[in-house]
Amino acid sequence: MADALRVNRDELYRVFQNHETVIQFENLFSTVDETSSGTDIDEALIVGGNALAKANLVFALLKDYLKETFETVNENLKSYAKAFNYTGSRLDSVVYTFGSKTITKTLSYTGLKLNTVVLSGDTPSGITLTKTLTYSGLNLTGVAYT
Repeated sequence: MADALRVNRDELYRVFQNHETVIQFENLFSTVDETSSGTDIDEALIVGGNALAKANLVFALLKDYLKETFETVNENLKSYAKAFNYTGSRLDSVVYTFGSKTITKTLSYTGLKLNTVVLSGDTPSGITLTKTLTYSGLNLTGVAYT
């Protein structure tokens, strides 16, 4: 009997956090007709259930998931140690520490509305560093990254 990958849907959602990606992952490991063949070699490998082709697709999905973005740092997906800084009851910043490096997330407000979140310090290269929120009255109407 072939080895089986035993991962439930809840575990997949914790990793991928996106319905379409979970479906793609599940489809990679669904039962396929091992004797099928396609005219395109890549299609034949995937349709034919080739384990290496499937593994490469899984690694591509994981690589995309692990790519650093503003939000992966903002949400502290790597679970770095954190320290919260307040002025009264308002959160002004969060400092993430990993080894001798730090990333500071600074929040700015107008009244009670959060306007910007700025990342600084030892941030990953190539990511945007500012998230700006816009409102119409009390309703959030836009988010921009710069």
